[in-house]
Amino acid sequence: MNINEHYMTWDEVCHVVNRTKPTVWRWVQKGAFPKPKYRKIDGLLIGFDRKEIEHYCQTGELL
Repeated sequence: MNINEHYMTWDEVCHVVNRTKPTVWRWVQKGAFPKPKYRKIDGLLIGFDRKEIEHYCQTGELL
């Protein structure tokens, strides 16, 4: 299974919610939007969990 099937990039998320990266980041910091996922070993950004973003877009609620 491809990682792109599980995760979305910043650009994809911003496109889906029709907002800029700074706006989405503010939402994340306020706890109002799903947090991006990072690798535990080195802290490298993996992306946003696709299921969490789809759920948020459909319901407006966090998983």
